[in-house]
Amino acid sequence: MSGDLMELSTWRRIRRYAVPSTVIDACTRAREAGDWRAACAAGQIEVAFDIAAVRDTFGPQTGGRIEAELLHFAPDLLRWHLPRALGGRTSLATGATIRLLTVGSAALTVTLPVSVDGSQRLRLDVISAGTVSDGPEFDLPAYLWDVRRGDELRAAWGGTAARMPRFGPDATPLPEAEWGHGDDAPDLAERILALSGAGDLVAAWAEAGITLDAEIADIQRWNQPQLELLGVPLDPRAVAAEARRLAETYDAKTVVIEFDYRTRVVIDLKRKRMKARLVSWEEWRKIGSDGTLRRISPSVHRRSPDLDLLWHGLISTGDLHPLVRAALFPHATAAPLLVDAPAEPTRVRCRGEWHRIGHEHGRLQVLDHTAEEAQRERVMRSLGGAVTGCFAVEQAWTGQTGRLPKALRAQRRDLWQRMLHGGTQTVVDLLDAGMNPHIRDGRGMTLLHMLLAFDHEVLLPRLLDAGLDINTPDKEQRTPLHMAVVFGWSGGPIRAILDAGGDPHRGDQEQMSVIDFIDDALEYRDRNEDFTEAITYLKERA
Repeated sequence: MSGDLMELSTWRRIRRYAVPSTVIDACTRAREAGDWRAACAAGQIEVAFDIAAVRDTFGPQTGGRIEAELLHFAPDLLRWHLPRALGGRTSLATGATIRLLTVGSAALTVTLPVSVDGSQRLRLDVISAGTVSDGPEFDLPAYLWDVRRGDELRAAWGGTAARMPRFGPDATPLPEAEWGHGDDAPDLAERILALSGAGDLVAAWAEAGITLDAEIADIQRWNQPQLELLGVPLDPRAVAAEARRLAETYDAKTVVIEFDYRTRVVIDLKRKRMKARLVSWEEWRKIGSDGTLRRISPSVHRRSPDLDLLWHGLISTGDLHPLVRAALFPHATAAPLLVDAPAEPTRVRCRGEWHRIGHEHGRLQVLDHTAEEAQRERVMRSLGGAVTGCFAVEQAWTGQTGRLPKALRAQRRDLWQRMLHGGTQTVVDLLDAGMNPHIRDGRGMTLLHMLLAFDHEVLLPRLLDAGLDINTPDKEQRTPLHMAVVFGWSGGPIRAILDAGGDPHRGDQEQMSVIDFIDDALEYRDRNEDFTEAITYLKERA
């Protein structure tokens, strides 16, 4: 009733890794110093405009207003609330443009990453308000990125100054039997949640002021879109409030919620009481390309994952973003649950005994062998000999084969999550602290395979200097160049890998080489000019 536990386990990992406290602290210092550009840099947001050019293009008043709003922009808070890929992934959702603010004929936007496995950097820009984005575009209410709007965030999630839905004044979770017995906003939110949990979508949405069309209401038909709608942790009350905001801001007559390619709900705002209905694929093909159609962001229509996590005891108020905690539970003092305890050595069977393997900063330490033993085993391995015990584990950490103990697999996942969300500087810091540059993930991928997530100009030379093979394969025999071309990386990393000796003729486990793939890539995939130029460069070198 309060959130699917499998999805919440992903959200718990998101809250642990996606917005590190170091990022929050750096953004806060810069913002409080009045330096919004430095705050963006700390929050891994590229600023793609010059404020002077904005004044020239859109007028001094518009430029001044945008700059004034940016003084209160919290990049870390925005990143906290942005939609996520989910499905077990902690990375941001991809391909969408987020509109933060419209001022006259100008719009302040943020562009999400292009790949779930790539860089988590965002792009902040000022564009013409009439520009129609190539991909999906969502509005994001200011309470999800403006530090002044804490009261609005609390109200949007159904709370009051007294308490939040499902929680007492001291942030203690309330049992379901105590939900919804009063007349205030938290009680209304609790009644809607209880009705949704019981499968009564009609009554839940009616409480929020939205009439469901009969096709949605007829859950007995057990059609896929209805089942999809039942399984989504929607907040009908937030949907209604956002629909009203979009109608007021843009004079919107209809708004849409998109769940996947087959499930979309359109809300008609033209009548006195809002009405929601499912949209068929045929109808969507007609209306979906309408640039004036307003979409409700997943960050708004999904029930707060923070409140779901808190209610299930998966996080504490100490794990919330400080601005979120101040808005929802200003007097809460709970210690965080998502803390990093020192990693204890892992025990493995070696030569008939239990030995210890330590892990620190991405490097394994064989604790129960002398330096001479370790050197002898590594020489044996280099000559093709079999290794066992501690040294087999050490080989699995940096090789394509072998199996790590459960504890070390967890520590490896933790390390890759920190690198993905911490970006290039985190990787550099770990390498400086002694991380083994040959480390691989569970798919056998090296840092070379993941260059899209980082600044290749910084990392590629360092990794090559450390002895990594530019053509090293993963478990599916895919080289870094194969990953770059097949998954449509930007041109810079592709050219850099080629210049470093990337082999376009080497096949993967299906004996498909980059050369075999590139014609299909250009013909059937929507690639930008930068990618196309890189493929031309590849063909010339091949």
